[in-house]
Amino acid sequence: MASQTIEKTLERIQSTSSPQELLVLLKNIKNELIGDVSKKEQSVKLGLFDVLKDIVTVPSSLAAKRNTDNPSVLHDQLRHDESACTQAIQIVASLISAGPQFLDPLFHSNIIVVLTQKVHLTSTHPQIVLAALRALVAVSSILRCASNTCALTRASFSDTFFSHVDFESLRVILLMRGPGPHVHTQANLVATLLGRLSIDNKRRAQIAKAGILDALATRFASFAVAEGLAVPGAEEACRQYNLEAYFPAPEYRVKLALILEAISNVIGNSKYLACMLIYSPAILAVFPLMSWPPILNEDELWLNITPASECDSEVMGAMDYMIPLVTVQYDHLFSDSKPNPNSIFPSVSDPLSVSSNAQAHMDSEQESPLVPFLIFLCRTCKGALDRLMAISVLAALFTAGCGTKASREASIGLLVIPVVLDIMREYDPTAWSSYKPSVDSKTTAAWYIIETAPLVLSRLIQDNSTLQKAAFDGQAIKRLAHLLTAAYTPCPETQIKRWSPKSTKETSSDFSPMSCRLGDGAQVPLMTHNLKVRENTLRAIACLAAGREKYRKALHEDHPVIGYISESLHVFPTKPKTKDKDRSNNKAGEGDRSYDSEYGIHTLDVIEAACNSVRVLSRSTKILRTALVDYAVHEPISKLLQSENLQLAISASAVMCNLVVEASPLRAPLIENHQVVPTLAKLTHSPNPDLRLNAIWALNHLVDYAPMAVKRQAFDLVEPEWLVRMISDDAQDNALAEAQKASTSDVDNDINMHAEGQSDVESTTEFMQPGPAPAELGGLSNSNIPFLNQHEALLGVVGELELNPLRKARREDLAIQEHSLGFIRNLIGASTTESNSSNSREIGEIVDMIVAGIGQERLFQLLKAKLKSRCLRPFARRQPTDGNASPEGKSRILYPQPNIVVAVIYILAHIAGSTPLYRNAILEQDDILKMILPYVTSPEPKVRQAICQLIINLTCSELHAMGHSSLEDRCHILHDLGFSTKLLDLQATESVESIKELLKLACRQLQMR
Repeated sequence: MASQTIEKTLERIQSTSSPQELLVLLKNIKNELIGDVSKKEQSVKLGLFDVLKDIVTVPSSLAAKRNTDNPSVLHDQLRHDESACTQAIQIVASLISAGPQFLDPLFHSNIIVVLTQKVHLTSTHPQIVLAALRALVAVSSILRCASNTCALTRASFSDTFFSHVDFESLRVILLMRGPGPHVHTQANLVATLLGRLSIDNKRRAQIAKAGILDALATRFASFAVAEGLAVPGAEEACRQYNLEAYFPAPEYRVKLALILEAISNVIGNSKYLACMLIYSPAILAVFPLMSWPPILNEDELWLNITPASECDSEVMGAMDYMIPLVTVQYDHLFSDSKPNPNSIFPSVSDPLSVSSNAQAHMDSEQESPLVPFLIFLCRTCKGALDRLMAISVLAALFTAGCGTKASREASIGLLVIPVVLDIMREYDPTAWSSYKPSVDSKTTAAWYIIETAPLVLSRLIQDNSTLQKAAFDGQAIKRLAHLLTAAYTPCPETQIKRWSPKSTKETSSDFSPMSCRLGDGAQVPLMTHNLKVRENTLRAIACLAAGREKYRKALHEDHPVIGYISESLHVFPTKPKTKDKDRSNNKAGEGDRSYDSEYGIHTLDVIEAACNSVRVLSRSTKILRTALVDYAVHEPISKLLQSENLQLAISASAVMCNLVVEASPLRAPLIENHQVVPTLAKLTHSPNPDLRLNAIWALNHLVDYAPMAVKRQAFDLVEPEWLVRMISDDAQDNALAEAQKASTSDVDNDINMHAEGQSDVESTTEFMQPGPAPAELGGLSNSNIPFLNQHEALLGVVGELELNPLRKARREDLAIQEHSLGFIRNLIGASTTESNSSNSREIGEIVDMIVAGIGQERLFQLLKAKLKSRCLRPFARRQPTDGNASPEGKSRILYPQPNIVVAVIYILAHIAGSTPLYRNAILEQDDILKMILPYVTSPEPKVRQAICQLIINLTCSELHAMGHSSLEDRCHILHDLGFSTKLLDLQATESVESIKELLKLACRQLQMR
């Protein structure tokens, strides 16, 4: 059709009142547009999106409520208006599939909202739901190739979808059973969306509350049943615990990778949601927590012959026999082996962790058979993507502490890590390079595996020294270096040029509505792929380099990738400089750079991942003093620190904490040339607690052994009043109040906080329970099943620990207080002057400055408050609570954190080391000294060491101390307070050598009275 013909057809569509004629016109225009990009572009410029939106919107007001007993049944045929709606949605999907240039008009037409609202089973025909899901999946697919200037982003698309979708319909679609192929297609499309969308913590809470995670778990469990992989005896156990209705029927058409990817994306890093998956009714039904005898011989694999209590090895479940046996005796292969620090089960020694009943349940909890089953899947599945997604879910569970067996780390290191590395070796990026404007499905699938493998590896080894060592021993650094190098292969053309009948000038002077204007063309698929590989590889490098020094050394010397990491800090990357002669010329800042089409434009995610890599690598003094200086990483970091994007500023400020330490050669240029002190001081006033924490942390490091002028500038710019506010307990109370206010005013009510004195667990159990049972299961209520209620109680405890915003606000504020006190401590500490007498004089000047800004009495009162215990909810009823209650709901004592106590004592020690005037002022603070006295026997070595240093500084002799208390008087004061006796007793039991020497000196000086 010519442009005039398309325009006439659109006019007829808008003017017709006959549903039959409308259907014919839509079919005609669909047939004409399919396969012809130029016609699609012309039709959009003529307003096709607005026309289609009106057609899709109309049936929603005409549709009668349909039968919801079995939405999968399609006995009723489409009405003409519904058929027209289906055709319109199919045209939208066809337009989107033609390229990212259609995303801008799609966004401005607001048709995404209408498509999302069509995913509603109670008011929309299933065929329309299916068409809408296909269109939404098409949008999520084409977003990968969108340019940085596209109005529609992955985040905005996800937010629109979750804001308007009917969560109950998503849950029912995932649980539907039926003979028609559309039933399984709908479920796979929903799983695809859940796996691709960007899900934040707020949306995760909504998904969990709606029962969608339980629905995904049910679909996954049905796959295990269909494959005959349910735990032997599971059906009998279900009958015993009244779980028969939750044992799923076998499902033979499950696309495993889609379901596992959706589960992994929904769980994210949430320990609570990982537990919710394990304790989902369907998972408990198919993978019950049952002990099982050890293997005696192959013929008796599943026979219960020997009681588990008689086994010499660790008690094993049925699923453990499906994977190679790895016992704790093999842990010597990983010398760093330690208990999982991320366990969801709090320490028994923590009196504030959980109630006694819940704790007793935790102590006796077995490992879920789901963990070894996922290990089995990642070793036996044929598809590489199936294996990767199984490992991704396994990583989420293990990071959450669900792998409780002592040998589980060793088994993952020996059985799972090699699988990921083998996939990375099998899918070599250089073998799948394609510079074509479009690639086939096989290449697209291979690229997705290449992108996903390093991301899965990073999730698996994060904060786990044992698995980091297993990855290092498996040559992971070599593979990651190869991936990052290949991702910087130049692309000859990064944007697909569209043909246009008009010149550039004519196009730029377009005054048509935004829904009629095409966006930028797509990037070459290879460039989109390379950017994603850079991001995920940098994340894996950061997780691996966070381990030992030798891992960072290998990244620097054996497989030099720091040049590529440095280049990833820039929005406009160029060819990475790796040779020594290139490094010296690497001084160009971001303002001197221009767009290089061969290397693309970095997304915010790539830059953030690069910041994390630099932060971890800067822990190495050698790398900090050599490679990071050679590549001038402080140039882009200092610019990112001033970024308007909050997440980039947080990442850059975290890097700055390591770049401004006393040993860093980059500290001087950052102070002199990049004005880092005013920038960081300004960020300490940020309303964001993460940015505020990183800024004061960086200043804490910056003023350590800094010149006097820098210390004065930092103190003045932070402002004494603001510093007092960050340290005081009032700031903590305000932070808690703001957190509670934010949680209660949330429009989605994802976390409902109750009144003071009421259990916080009760406030979160509202969405901690599994979703309602589907209709075909008879609507079984969990309240009638004690077995499920028992696990819901444990979920309540875990959810309260993770989701309670008051806990998070308290942790953030305590960290800010600690580093604010550390800032004062390092301010008073020594400067760069070498002379001891000059140092003492300068310390006195700094103390004078602090006293002038804060006030001497106010300073001491502030420090005194930090040593006091606080009573949380002092007027709450002190009645005993049941096993499901949380200690948050009753009155309790909060003791000072050891790090805060150490900072306070060292501040006093530094003040005491300045002048006799301030030494005498400390001795007059009887209350503070009496509060410090009990800490002499603290189990924390750093606290005992700080007290020894304080006593040494208080009892040191000085010349010309006219008008001040003599040394003998000071020793008498300390002796009368009880320090002599306490220190002598400590001297007899102290085991730390460095503290022993300080104790000797402190006791010797105290004896001079």
